[in-house]
Amino acid sequence: MRHLSVAMMAMVAVVSLFGDASAEDITHCSVGGEAWRAGDVQTAIDNFTICIDQGDLTPATLSTALSSRGNILVAIGAPNHALEDLERALELDPTNVFALYGRGSARFDLGDLAGALSDYTMAIDFQPDLLPLVFARANTFSALGRHTEAIADYDRVVAGQPGDPVVLTNRGWS
Repeated sequence: MRHLSVAMMAMVAVVSLFGDASAEDITHCSVGGEAWRAGDVQTAIDNFTICIDQGDLTPATLSTALSSRGNILVAIGAPNHALEDLERALELDPTNVFALYGRGSARFDLGDLAGALSDYTMAIDFQPDLLPLVFARANTFSALGRHTEAIADYDRVVAGQPGDPVVLTNRGWS
């Protein structure tokens, strides 16, 4: 279920890419985003790679493209490969919430719970109402045995997504 959340965040990151690029050629990024939404992972990765490698993107757009590809890699279970893209995305834009989320997810998958918690917290500082971030941090607090903090975050998510069975189950386990 956690990878489904990562996949959804990757889609949000892809959509944000299209809204910001005006004079840039993001054709391959657009194709990558469409392929990702259609479930064609390899075509998505291939097209994001072409978009990234073409070299004529602004730093902000390149950061978004890298975080999109990185989040896809996390979602398919390749966190080691994702980290390079996500680190580079954050070098270009330290406020890229989707890169912070992706790096946090990769770190979580690799067992670096303290690093994941740090990334999720930074991302929440930038975008406090993005509930998948709060949910990811709640899961991390729970994995760390910090149940009071986990429950507080789960309560925030429940307030925004009443009745979500996954959130309610995870909250119950904490």
